[in-house]
Amino acid sequence: IIEENFSNPELSVDFLAEQLCISRSGLFGKIKTLANITPNELIQVVRLKKAAALLAENKYRINEICYMVGFNNPSYFSKCFQKQFGMKPGEFVNGKRNSPPVTEMN
Repeated sequence: IIEENFSNPELSVDFLAEQLCISRSGLFGKIKTLANITPNELIQVVRLKKAAALLAENKYRINEICYMVGFNNPSYFSKCFQKQFGMKPGEFVNGKRNSPPVTEMN
């Protein structure tokens, strides 16, 4: 549900609970038990991982990706991205651009 709605800025714990037909507190308990993070943190992690994938494609500008993954504020997006990945989105893009292509090992 999160992956299907990551671009929706209205995606929230309430939305997720409603879609799963579970109470907000029930959802919190389940996610906390399974992933040891809160539902809000889970939503944010999914959005940031999608943003990283889009940044790696190098098809869009950073601020476009920010809105594509459901953030409404580019500076907040950058702050969250840095907290999650240890680098700003621009550094991530430059690092991907300068790194050698990854080959799969069979």
